[in-house]
Amino acid sequence: MPSAIKHLSSPTPAPPKSTIYSPQARFQRLIQDIQAELGPNDGIVSSNSVRLRLESLLEDYRSEEEAWQEFAFKDTSQTFTRNLVDKGNGNYNLLVVVWSPGRESVIHDHANSHCIMKVIDSSRQVLA
Repeated sequence: MPSAIKHLSSPTPAPPKSTIYSPQARFQRLIQDIQAELGPNDGIVSSNSVRLRLESLLEDYRSEEEAWQEFAFKDTSQTFTRNLVDKGNGNYNLLVVVWSPGRESVIHDHANSHCIMKVIDSSRQVLA
């Protein structure tokens, strides 16, 4: 008598958790999510919805140094070093900014520019 049970092929095994959840994979996912949010033409604008979604992406990102250390070049002769991670679509840049020890900058503005920032590693206090 033929069996009424169909034998399905086994599903493809999932990649090891260490690959999916590696710090580098999470950092790359953050970059991809920012790219997807801004699309091929948009930059950061004053629109609350875009700003809030980008802020949420950065807030949810859990930083681990091994993920971004390759972008953390520091030139101690400068107040800070801007390291390009992703030039985006030409309307935004994703940077890792490394401040030199003991250096500071007053709060200031860049006209007609928008910025969303996340401190991913800090041994200093921000004073406002």
